[in-house]
Amino acid sequence: MNTKGVIASSENDILQPHQVPEIKKVFLKPIKIIGFHIYDYHGDLIGIIKDTLIQKKTGKIIAFVISEGVFDDLIRGYSILPLVNDINYQGEKITIGDKDIPSILPQGGGLKKLLGID
Repeated sequence: MNTKGVIASSENDILQPHQVPEIKKVFLKPIKIIGFHIYDYHGDLIGIIKDTLIQKKTGKIIAFVISEGVFDDLIRGYSILPLVNDINYQGEKITIGDKDIPSILPQGGGLKKLLGID
């Protein structure tokens, strides 16, 4: 590895997904998080994952785009939930801790932005 990245000297240096058991397992059974419900630890629904934000350089998911309901989306637009420390994946739902709820960022879209209403 150098400052320009990883250099492969031949095609044999490049591993295929089937050669790494952990990667093969992910390919065979991917986790689809779009549509997962997000709850707080009290069981209150916070929103639904509509999309992900991915860091271009690393390919890592850095945040979820969440819907807080059709009416809220129409008025305020979607919100952004950065990947925080206290996220638990349970089946097809996600729970986050109370201290991480303030990290949900309004995107600032919707009719409020269109009409210039604060």
